[in-house]
Formats: sequence, structure tokens, C-alpha cells
Amino acid sequence: MRAFLDDLPYCTLVILLINLGLFGAQIASGVSLTEPLNIDIIRWGGNVAPLTLSGEWWRLLSSMFLHIGVLHLLFNMFMLWSWGPAIERYFGRANFLLIYLGSGLAASLSSALWHGLHRVPGKQGLFGFTPAHLDLVISAGASGALMGMAAALMAAHWLSALEQNVPEMEDIHTGSLVGMVALNLVFGFVMPGIDNACHLGGAAFGLLLGSALAFSLLQPPARRWAIQLGLPLGLAALAWLSWPAKSQDPELLDLRAQIIELMHEADAAPK
Repeated sequence: MRAFLDDLPYCTLVILLINLGLFGAQIASGVSLTEPLNIDIIRWGGNVAPLTLSGEWWRLLSSMFLHIGVLHLLFNMFMLWSWGPAIERYFGRANFLLIYLGSGLAASLSSALWHGLHRVPGKQGLFGFTPAHLDLVISAGASGALMGMAAALMAAHWLSALEQNVPEMEDIHTGSLVGMVALNLVFGFVMPGIDNACHLGGAAFGLLLGSALAFSLLQPPARRWAIQLGLPLGLAALAWLSWPAKSQDPELLDLRAQIIELMHEADAAPK
């Protein structure tokens, strides 16, 4: 019994329950099960550049556990349960959390920076040329963190670091991981409404972090701990140095004001 309890993928289970619990709380509050309103996603912590980049940094984290409808939730939770236990047992619980949370935060930041700083080119229309403008995108979901998990596992396979006895790894093949990551990216480029900046940011971070962690597992214990301890400290320092804590872009601040006004109007509307 003790061995069974020790072998449970606790981190994967906790993350799964947080996602399910938050979605249940949304539904209980009156948010639509299948087609939640944009204003509801924003209110519950969705990642939207005008708010995230102007001080509401907590949206980088909250948006990772928030989903836009039940199908979005079920697909991501299926992926989490398919890969999570094997990755948690291979890398260890602390490193699994580092991969999941680090990839998710990198994905959220990539999305906020891309959509908050990158302007969509103007178009020639019937009434003249429209100027370039920010593309207002509301991002939410675990997909960025999941892309990072898949990329980290791909790195472990490619580095031939699978020396640890993790039977679940035998059921996960590199080809299926590459196929899933590629499919998500292709969908992001050809289908509207998919945040590819989030997917790319999560995958890139997971690939780098997974490579470093897989390399550390092949080192003697003393060097292994130095690498695994130095990674989060180095990443935290890099994030602190590069984080745009407050944007002064006039268009971004104007969009922020409009979003806040819409939220106030929605709160004041008759129920």
C-alpha cells in the first residue's frame, strides 16, 4: 500500500483537479458550459495583453488553469493525463512542476508580448487604408504547458537519457509527441482562434528545459543537484530582468481602459 501511494503522480493529479475545480466554479457562477463570453474569460483570469502587460502579471499564471468551454478542457486534460504521470516519474516531482509551470508561464508571456507589441498590418478596404493595430486576443488553457511537457519529453528521448526505470515511458513514442506538437502548430496557423504564440513559447521553453534536465540526470549526484538547483534560479533571474512590468504603449493602455469599462458595464447590467 505504501509503495502504491508513493508511486502516485501527485503533481499531475493536483494540476488536473485544479483545472477541473476552476472550471466547475466557472459553471456554478453562471458561465456557459460550451461557449463562455469573452468578458467572462477575462474576469476569471484570461491572458489578455492590455491587462497582463500593464501590471496584472498574475494572469500569466491564472490563464494556465482556465479553459474556454468543456471541449477545450477535456482535450487538454486528456493530454495531461496521457503524458503527465510518465514525465513526473521520469524527471521527478519538483522538476515536473518546473517543466509544467515554467512552460506554461513562458507560453503565457510569449502570447502577451506577441499580441501586445506586434501590430497587425493594415488593409486596403473600400473606404481607404486601415492603419496597423494591435490584435486583441484572449488566451487561456493548459496547451502551452502541455506543449512544453511534450517538448521536454522529446528532448529526453533524443538525448538517450532514458536510463531510469519508468515503465510508462515505453508507451510514449517520440513520433507521437512530434506529431502532436506539429499538429497543434499547424492548426494554429490555419485555424482562427488558436493562439500559436502561446504554443510556440511553451514548446521552445520545454525543449530547452527538458534538454538541460535530461542532461543533468546523466551526471553524478553532486553535479546533478547543482544543475537542477541552478536552473530555476537562473530562469527566475532571466524573467526578472526581461519582464516588462508596465507598458506605456498608448494603444495598449487605451484597450485596457476599454476592457475595464466593459467589465464595469457588465457588472452593472441587470441580472
